[in-house]
Amino acid sequence: MNLDNPSRPPAFVFGLTVNGLSILRSLGRRGIVTYGLDADPAKIGYFSRYCHHRVLLADPLREPRGAAAKIRDVAAGTGTQPVLFLASDDYLGLFASRYAELTALFLHALPAPDVIETILDKRKLAAIAEELGIPRPRTVPLRSAEEAEALARSFGFPVLLKPAVGYLTRRRAGFERRKLAVIRDAGDLKAVLRSGAIEPSEMMLQEPIPGPDHALTIFRTYYDRTGRPLVFYTKGKLRQYPIHYGYGCANESRWEPEVARLGRLLLDRLGYRGLGGVEFKRDDRDGLFKLIEINGRTAMTDELPIASGIDFPWLAYRDLTGEPVQEVRRFEEGGKWFRVRHDFAAFRQYRKEGSLSWGAWLRSYRGRKVYSTFTRDDPLCLGRRFLWETLRRLKVPGGLRRYH
Repeated sequence: MNLDNPSRPPAFVFGLTVNGLSILRSLGRRGIVTYGLDADPAKIGYFSRYCHHRVLLADPLREPRGAAAKIRDVAAGTGTQPVLFLASDDYLGLFASRYAELTALFLHALPAPDVIETILDKRKLAAIAEELGIPRPRTVPLRSAEEAEALARSFGFPVLLKPAVGYLTRRRAGFERRKLAVIRDAGDLKAVLRSGAIEPSEMMLQEPIPGPDHALTIFRTYYDRTGRPLVFYTKGKLRQYPIHYGYGCANESRWEPEVARLGRLLLDRLGYRGLGGVEFKRDDRDGLFKLIEINGRTAMTDELPIASGIDFPWLAYRDLTGEPVQEVRRFEEGGKWFRVRHDFAAFRQYRKEGSLSWGAWLRSYRGRKVYSTFTRDDPLCLGRRFLWETLRRLKVPGGLRRYH
């Protein structure tokens, strides 16, 4: 593997959760020099053998000026235009707010700032979906706590309380690492809204979509620099953690043409560019796929399409560096992706409610599969992280010397 090839620009990967880890591995396997950038030194991507340069940033939400200054310095130090990959909404928001300043440093296919703003703000996205006639669950933005209580009664319980701009709210009390709150009665709603952690005007009420978790399907794509969609790929969730309203801890490559049609309709209307995905859920009441959200970044499950024949990071890299790329319309169905620790925790929750047996859970692991963090060519990633965390807890000095 040649890491000193001057003909290939380095790749900058922002956000080193499992999302960023799959990008580092995809490009690192091909000899591309990678820079991993994040504000949290414990993120799993830092510990991959394919993270060649580790850059610790200021928090992009609390210290955007400091984060932007460090990005400028590190990018300038490469002597070229690196290729940009965003694997976190925090950094998507940072680049949107400083679009001209930061994107000029990189080869990129980011959407325009107004498109990013629409993606991140579910209120604006809902208006576009309504214009296009794309089915979606009943959703109402809030203005006050009193209005919220009246609306919740009109919806009927349970109802979902969701942040309009999720990444800005999830760090606050009650929404850490969560997408929403399930409101089961008026008391729940009063407790959340009157806690002082959130402003009602930042939230929306939404009806739940009836149906099992495996009714969730995601359209994943890449729109090239000219706005042409190059890839049509769909995957379905098998399970979520926490169950029903969490993230997909078990996923499967499967083709769903209606989800691809609706996803493309929405992204075409937005004038989208770059990597992204649109999530839908089939409603048990009418059989329609209804819009959940858009992700204007990479996904944590990108090892799955790679194993199914579509290497999203490599395709994007080649397009952005001016290499010829072909449209991809087919992939191998049936491959699975697991985040085993969380999937086992989800299994226990499903089993407690009586919807999943030991046998059915174990059988789901049959066939071709990949995992969220473990790969045969990067087996020590988790061990390095465990060792680093242990040394940090023991307060061994020098723990951050490994970062720029």
